[in-house]
Amino acid sequence: MTISPKPEIVKQSLFVDYGGGSGAIAGRHFVGAQVLFDTPSRSYASVGAGALLFSDARIATAPGVAAALGHEFPREPSLLVVLAQTGIGYVSFGDSAGSRHHQLDIPIAFGFGVYGPVPQLSGSKLFSNATVKPWIAARAQLRHVSVTGSPAAVAGWRVGVGAALGLSIVLHRGWGVRVAYDRLWIKDPSTSRTGAEAAFGLGLVRVRSL
Repeated sequence: MTISPKPEIVKQSLFVDYGGGSGAIAGRHFVGAQVLFDTPSRSYASVGAGALLFSDARIATAPGVAAALGHEFPREPSLLVVLAQTGIGYVSFGDSAGSRHHQLDIPIAFGFGVYGPVPQLSGSKLFSNATVKPWIAARAQLRHVSVTGSPAAVAGWRVGVGAALGLSIVLHRGWGVRVAYDRLWIKDPSTSRTGAEAAFGLGLVRVRSL
């Protein structure tokens, strides 16, 4: 999710992220890039692409794509912002047994965050006009999984619930960093047992006006 002050013009944010999984997705890592556009109406849209990496050398790197739409509802005059966001993501990868997994995710999230200035340090230009943005969100997640190429081929929809929290800091001249933790509870398509997927990510941020 993203939180921004109300822009008078369209703002573009670029993100480059790296993360790792644990729990039901232990051994998986991801790298990706995303571009996001904020509008004066407080609606925003983003598109991104990346790759899913596996610790098992027998499984090839899997490319993925994603897109999202969202809207911020400021609670003026406070710094609190309520958010609503939905999106779509797709990734396809093989496994060591020769099967092919196709995964489509559709999250529907609601959350809130705070947009505020970083406390100023005397004589420091680095923190001039800097902002800090903590946020937390909950979501429902629809997932369609199909596994082909093996006797245990399966296909179907699953519904999960998740939660995430994060923090981004944008410094002088629009450069910054962000960090996030995400947890999702969803049924495994092969066993129908509910498993917990967790991911931790760290990324670079670049914000500029168009």
